[in-house]
Amino acid sequence: MKLVKNANAALRMWSNQSAATAAVLALQEVVPLWEPFVPDNVFAMMSAAAATAAVFLRVIDQGLDN
Repeated sequence: MKLVKNANAALRMWSNQSAATAAVLALQEVVPLWEPFVPDNVFAMMSAAAATAAVFLRVIDQGLDN
């Protein structure tokens, strides 16, 4: 496993931002606050897309952990 050398830059990395977005979107699927306004499974699909993007973004050299 290779860790980020500069931990302060971890929050600015696209892959970490996308992963955090996926977690928030997944949480929104459970919270009934948006139920009257948003169709079923929209947040789940958006969360899956953001999680998939996080995997591909991690491969990109983000220039912050060098």
